Amino acid sequence: MPLCRAMCRITKSNGEIEISFRLFTFIGETMTISEMIGQSGILTLLGMGVVFCFLIIMILAMYLLHAILHAVGADKVEEPKVAAPQTASAGTPSAADQGAVVAAIAAALHEKNI
Repeated sequence: MPLCRAMCRITKSNGEIEISFRLFTFIGETMTISEMIGQSGILTLLGMGVVFCFLIIMILAMYLLHAILHAVGADKVEEPKVAAPQTASAGTPSAADQGAVVAAIAAALHEKNI
């Protein structure tokens, strides 16, 4: 059994064409096209309101979670301790590093030539 049934009536009188739509719901009511548009507008606004309320609740939950994590101290990041370089300065590569760079360049050129 269908929940609703639609009917379209086209009438011509005095040289004018009139088109009317009617929707018959499952309880026997009829709705005109303007009533359907009004009801769909209300449903659209209701759906947008529900989404907007959910977004507000989600934002409040994020603020609450931030406050809880800040109070507990879980938002602090410990910086790893870096050991000081032994003898080489930061700008000058050691001899072993230079040898590795030269080997990598040579291997890349050899692969390109093959």
